Formats: sequence, structure tokens, C-alpha cells
Amino acid sequence: MDESDNNDQPQIEPVIDIRNFRHRAAVFKRIRLDHSLEITEDYIELISDLIETTGEARAVDLASTLGVSKPTVNAENDAEGIENHVSQATLDAFEKATHVLKEEKLFNKN
Repeated sequence: MDESDNNDQPQIEPVIDIRNFRHRAAVFKRIRLDHSLEITEDYIELISDLIETTGEARAVDLASTLGVSKPTVNAENDAEGIENHVSQATLDAFEKATHVLKEEKLFNKN
């Protein structure tokens, strides 16, 4: 086999240049943020669904529905942070999102 045989094969470039630490860190940070937003959306939708169907959203119900442990969904630290640091605009956005999710669910039932 000579060198020309290897030239016919496509060269595979890495998705992320592992030598560029700053770029790699930024890519992974963005991926983690995207996933955390997806998880947050799942929690908000599930909380809305539970409140609509059972009148409450208990941590144990969230955990069993999501298939995770109760400590995973326990938002004590988050609740404390929300209580002390979230603006009224953010609370209004939560309320609006809850209403939109409820309307979508009602629309999709019909």
C-alpha cells in the first residue's frame, strides 16, 4: 500500500479543536446552558400539568413522574433564591408561561 491509497479516504476533522481550550469551554458551557433550559421547561410544564390535574405539584410527584430521586427535584435552594432575587418581570414571565402551557394543553385536547 502506498501513500496515494490513504489520500482517497476523506479526512475527518474533529468537531471541537481540543487544543483551543477557550473555544472548547465556551462550547460545553453553551451545551450545558441549553440542557438546563430544556430541563427547566420540562419542570415548568410538569408542574403546570400536576397543578391542573391534582391541584398541587409535590416534589415526590415530580420525582416519580420524571424518574429521578426526590432530592433531584427538591428546589429548596432555588426557592430561596427565587424568593430573594427574582424580579417581578421574571415572576410575571413564569405566570405567563404557565397560562400559555395550560392553553396549549386545552387546545391539544380538542
